Amino acid sequence: TVERATVTKDAMGGQIKTWAPVLRTKCRLQPLSASESIRHSKDESVVTHKAYFPGTPNIQPGDRIPITAKPIATETDYLYVTGVRNINYLDQFLTVELEKRDQSG
Repeated sequence: TVERATVTKDAMGGQIKTWAPVLRTKCRLQPLSASESIRHSKDESVVTHKAYFPGTPNIQPGDRIPITAKPIATETDYLYVTGVRNINYLDQFLTVELEKRDQSG
């Protein structure tokens, strides 16, 4: 499941961020090695995982994927989308770069 945030205002004018599913599909999830994570961190975003989605689904930076399956997490962690690439623009699959964060985001 891929989730996207919506920001609304409460009665006092403050902002409330809510998350809603925008896509339910299978993907292949790959944790990166420590050296790959460090190498990617030069771009100021730490990429900890990559996901491969078939076709060209509407996935955007800022979206997130909740992860609850072991051994990746014992509670719900979130993988936040930091980059999306359509390799060779062939529309066969998207490579999505992700950053692992805990519940506090």
